[in-house]
Amino acid sequence: MQKLTVITFLLVSFFYVSPLALITKADEPGGQIVSNQNFSANISEKGLGKDLSWQVFDEELQVGIPVGRIIKPALVTLTKISEPITPPAGLTASGSMYQIDIPAASFSSGTYYISLKSSGSNAYKQIYFFDKNQGWRPLSTNENFGKGLISTSATLPFLRIAVFENPKILVKGEASWYRHKNGLFAASPDFPAGTKLRVINLATKKFVDIIVNDFGPDRSVHPNRSIDLDAVAFAKLGKLGQGTMQVAIEKIPSTVSETPILKPAPKSGDNTLTIKSKAALVLNSVDKKVLWSKGEKTKVPMASLTKLVAIKVFLDTNPDMKKVVTYSVDDEGKNALYALPNESARLRLLDKDQIVIKDLVYASLIGSTNNTVETLVRISGISREKFIKRMNDKVIEWGATQTRFVEPTGLSAKNITTPKDYAIIARQVFLDNEIADASVRPSYSLTTVNTKKSFTFKNTNTLAREKDSPILGSKTGYTDEAGYCLATKWPTSKDKNIIVILFGAPSHSASVEDTKKLVAFAEKNIK
Repeated sequence: MQKLTVITFLLVSFFYVSPLALITKADEPGGQIVSNQNFSANISEKGLGKDLSWQVFDEELQVGIPVGRIIKPALVTLTKISEPITPPAGLTASGSMYQIDIPAASFSSGTYYISLKSSGSNAYKQIYFFDKNQGWRPLSTNENFGKGLISTSATLPFLRIAVFENPKILVKGEASWYRHKNGLFAASPDFPAGTKLRVINLATKKFVDIIVNDFGPDRSVHPNRSIDLDAVAFAKLGKLGQGTMQVAIEKIPSTVSETPILKPAPKSGDNTLTIKSKAALVLNSVDKKVLWSKGEKTKVPMASLTKLVAIKVFLDTNPDMKKVVTYSVDDEGKNALYALPNESARLRLLDKDQIVIKDLVYASLIGSTNNTVETLVRISGISREKFIKRMNDKVIEWGATQTRFVEPTGLSAKNITTPKDYAIIARQVFLDNEIADASVRPSYSLTTVNTKKSFTFKNTNTLAREKDSPILGSKTGYTDEAGYCLATKWPTSKDKNIIVILFGAPSHSASVEDTKKLVAFAEKNIK
């Protein structure tokens, strides 16, 4: 029998379904009937006013649901699935697959929490959920070595989850030191610059929080070396004279202030308007006045919203959109500096595939593919370094002085902006008809010239796929550090367009919901 940690003792009834219970879902991983283990909790009316927490399947799975997430009596079912798991390329499965099923009609939007038992291996671990349209997709994950748990948060009432490990990334191993910036910094071969990490001395349990600002050590020379600490950081954990120490590394999730700022104070009673995104802004595109904002000067990573500026810089070179160019696998190699191949959206081209420039542009805007952006940079006739400089120079010319790009796709968390800056950027970019028209297409199909391979993809923004959608410009973005980001342009009944910018939404559906709220607010309050 499972160990149950239950806060709502008498207000929730539990029943354990034997491992012989059968579940089948043909459109999800496996698609076959297998023996599963089920745990169910019947949430009563009285139980709705309490936090809920369960530890089940010999404490392999822990689920915590804050009060207010379940708003109607419901039967919550947790399942340990016995199907074999096919992991994403380059990863290995770690443990079993689990399913969380909260009836959608009883679930209110918001975050709940999931922890899984860690394998304890040296490899980097991440929790993934299964999307039947896109396959396994990663969730922002934290490994707590002290508790032996891997944790995440979720916003969907129905999830299939599993842990996958990347054996090429070491989160437990040897740490050495070097002198560089004389601060709490480190060199990592696994995590990109700007990543915040907690480094724990496994012998003493002391820890130090650092920021990655350099690349190293060389794993071909030091195969067991996980990180090189700046001398100042190393000294926080032990004496420099010892040279090396055994450490564990935890990734620290980035945070953004959620304090809302309302400008101007609405007259219609909408001063209670709340959204789930961590930062946002609504701009009158005509007079450039801010209609509403939340953390408008907060610096945030912009994820794939970066691509709008990259495409604008490319189009400013006046390319022949019908020209056929040759793809190079080195283009996606540049993406690998910032993300694993399975975590980076890409058009699955092969080396030497020939493709029309227009298709590269549309794939980058509609499908948000990263390798195609690097191809456009390469064929632009400008060195990559100068191309990125042009991106920075252009937004400064527009008045976005708090924005900085270090690469053209948005995979790097060091591409930063503010909601106010990005509203200025989106306003300018969406004045380009080629970008605006392409960005709101519901879907797009293309075929390579030489191999005749066909690709079709949907717009990453579901708002652009809605029937008769009036949207005038669109771009989505997502990374673990940035959360879900969305930039859109809309018409209003007063013949004035608005720009709506969101950063750090907990899910794509939340970014859509927030956008609709802000569009409705602007429609009511724009003059």
